Amino acid sequence: MQPLTVEHLKSLVTIGGTIGSLVVFSIGLSTYLRTEKWKRAEFLANEMKEFFANSRLEKALFLIDWGSRELQLIEDRPAAESRIQTKVRTLSR
Repeated sequence: MQPLTVEHLKSLVTIGGTIGSLVVFSIGLSTYLRTEKWKRAEFLANEMKEFFANSRLEKALFLIDWGSRELQLIEDRPAAESRIQTKVRTLSR
């Protein structure tokens, strides 16, 4: 075997630096992608919360839901005038 020369050491340092930089780059990329995924999920959660906070949407979803209940449809009128009774719908087999 030949003893290590300065050229061999330079080559080893270059290879080690290249491998190290690739490892650091992959860790950084992984962290970036995870953070972006989290931001998208957080944005969607905030949009959904704002969307479902709308009282008119809540009433519409309430009417679509299965079951029987009373619901005040028009907010400007007294409750007795603007109530509606929804009927129970059953699934047919």
